[in-house]
Amino acid sequence: MIKQLNQESILHISTSSTLQSLASFVKELIENSIDAQSTQIIVNFFNNGKEGFEVIDNGIGISTINQKQLATRGGTSKIQNFEDLEFVLTHGFRGEALNSIATLSNVTIISKHKDEELGWKWEIPQEPTKIARQTGTSIKVENIFYTLPVRAQEFKKNYKIEYNKAINILTEYAIINTNIEFKIYNEEEKNKKKLVLDSGLENQNMKQRITNVLGESNKILHQMAF
Repeated sequence: MIKQLNQESILHISTSSTLQSLASFVKELIENSIDAQSTQIIVNFFNNGKEGFEVIDNGIGISTINQKQLATRGGTSKIQNFEDLEFVLTHGFRGEALNSIATLSNVTIISKHKDEELGWKWEIPQEPTKIARQTGTSIKVENIFYTLPVRAQEFKKNYKIEYNKAINILTEYAIINTNIEFKIYNEEEKNKKKLVLDSGLENQNMKQRITNVLGESNKILHQMAF
């Protein structure tokens, strides 16, 4: 007999198809940081991503007025209707990323908009609180896939493979976005951070950026014409 699923089950299934890996979680948040006009993005992984990760940027921040719509399904500042898709110039636009991430994991957002005096902290689904902080946004993601027990078990079993995929996609973003400084850290043990990737300062030429990210001896670098 065919039965209609409840809305919560439908949401979990649809979000799990949107976010299928650690790399997809990271990608969504990195693209938000790029769209926020950041010149520096820092990513901290906790135990190779097994315990979660954090993305910190110095972008324009998220205003208090947009706070409540932030993690709602379809909540986006990038488009107003379907027809706007033809003119989208940003990376993210669907209003699905944070909603999906918050459905599948524990999320803490800390942000301050450039035009506001105070920032705010929101441990979803609790009520946000006002705090003092610099302009920009920090999003911490923990207990990845905890609402999908089978998927969570699979993730913890293969977390190092997932971590490597996430590093690969971050490497690609670091090379392409020469106007942004990227720093990637991995904290395998508490309070013991290891620098995994350092792109160098923003506004480098492509050759210098590739050298910083991939190293002087990389074959790709020597095959390219600048």
